[in-house]
Amino acid sequence: VEILYDSRSGGTCQRRLVDPYRLDVRERGYLEMQAWCHIGEKVKTFALDRVLEARLTEQAFVVHPWNPEDE
Repeated sequence: VEILYDSRSGGTCQRRLVDPYRLDVRERGYLEMQAWCHIGEKVKTFALDRVLEARLTEQAFVVHPWNPEDE
């Protein structure tokens, strides 16, 4: 999935290629997505309310080793 993400922590708005792993409910009912980020080459948490655009790509992905307990 390609997303246009407005990063609050990084202060940037950029397109990212991500491989979604799961969605979770966070505080106050907001949703977050854990996904492999091709820019950072690791699983990152993305607030769904910060995703401005999303589009499917034709690329398949392989799940990288990830332990959600490490978050």
